[in-house]
Amino acid sequence: MKEKEAKKNGVTGKAIGGVARAAKLTDEERHEIAKKAASARWGKKDFGDGMPEAIKDGQLKIGDVWLDCYVLKDGRRLIHKRSMARALGLKSEGGNTFMKTMGRKSIGSVMLPEMREKIANPIIFKPLAGDPAHGYDAPFFIEVCDTIWEANKQGKLKPSQLFLSIQAEIIMRSCAKIGIIALIDEATGYIRDKHKEEYRLLFKSSLERSLENGKKNSLSNFLI
Repeated sequence: MKEKEAKKNGVTGKAIGGVARAAKLTDEERHEIAKKAASARWGKKDFGDGMPEAIKDGQLKIGDVWLDCYVLKDGRRLIHKRSMARALGLKSEGGNTFMKTMGRKSIGSVMLPEMREKIANPIIFKPLAGDPAHGYDAPFFIEVCDTIWEANKQGKLKPSQLFLSIQAEIIMRSCAKIGIIALIDEATGYIRDKHKEEYRLLFKSSLERSLENGKKNSLSNFLI
């Protein structure tokens, strides 16, 4: 907004300078300012009654990448936003890289409006320690992978984005195999007798089998 426009809209004095400075900011600079403001606002001990709280946290290893995951008081399972970026092989570890990647035309062209809304509005929650974090429901991560895979199927991905489809497909296949095993364990009550490491080892085995199916060179970084 120019100075004359600012005055016309009732902005006067020092505020005019603030408007002028804001107009010159890049998208990245605006985001950084907003991020710092959020940290200052939520950096207090009182996070407010409306913010979901984590009661458990941990890390799930996919290849050489660790996913930060949480369980909230209301039972929701979350994956940290930046962890999704890591799992998909994005170079930057920032969560906003994930949002920008999903917002590009190539992937966005096959994305449902509901998914756009979810990506734009991550769940802000209180982890066990530190500042508020941004995450998504764990099942949503599979929806993300499915969307990337569909974009590739329709020939929408650029050559430089094909690695996303490879990562997405291997994650979906492995999670599907572990999912059916977990459902049977829950139905039979066997889950109560399992060692907590067993699902991780099953996931590892599934990944390794995928590597053996003609993708060894492209997917070697996924070996645990």
